[in-house]
Parts: sequence; C-alpha cells; structure tokens
Amino acid sequence: MANTSVLKDDDTVKHVMVPIACGSEAIDAVTLIDVFSMAGANVTVASVEQHLQVECVNAVNLVADMFIADCSANHKFDLIVLPVCIPNALTSSIKIELHNLFIAK
Repeated sequence: MANTSVLKDDDTVKHVMVPIACGSEAIDAVTLIDVFSMAGANVTVASVEQHLQVECVNAVNLVADMFIADCSANHKFDLIVLPVCIPNALTSSIKIELHNLFIAK
C-alpha cells in the first residue's frame, strides 16, 4: 500500500491512520483505505506488530507504510479508523499509544 501522505501536503487534506495487526480482517482494512483515499484523504497504514508485513485472516498479507510507534512521533491525524478484529489484537502498550495519538491533537 502506498502512503499517499507523501504525495499531498496541503492543510485542507485530512490525514487518516488505519492500524493493522495480525488477525485483522484484510477486506475491512482495504475497504477503509480505499474509501478514504478515494475521498481525497492521506491514508497511512500503520503496523502494530514488530514488522511491516502483517498476516491477516485467511493468510492474506498486507504491508503497512510505517510502524505505529513512528506515527505518534511524526504525524498528526484527523482520524484513526480501526478495522474489525483489531481491538482483540492490541496490547496494552499499543492501546496507550493509540490513546496518546487521540489526545495529541
């Protein structure tokens, strides 16, 4: 998946993060990525795992743009959208990181 935030750098463009984890539903993640991209948002796919390539349900692999830890340090997001099944895949430290991203705005 291409990180479209590199392509557009306009204050009017919304920035959306879609976190993915092992066990995520690929169809849900890809649908969210596609819909927000078509709407003109910069979509960043963030891996909550220790590698960028994430194995989703039914052995479908998705490759994230960056790690979620890098998102909190370098980006501000207007929206963070969680695909189905990801809440079960989140560790306590990742939940804290997501919380910090929400309140950083």
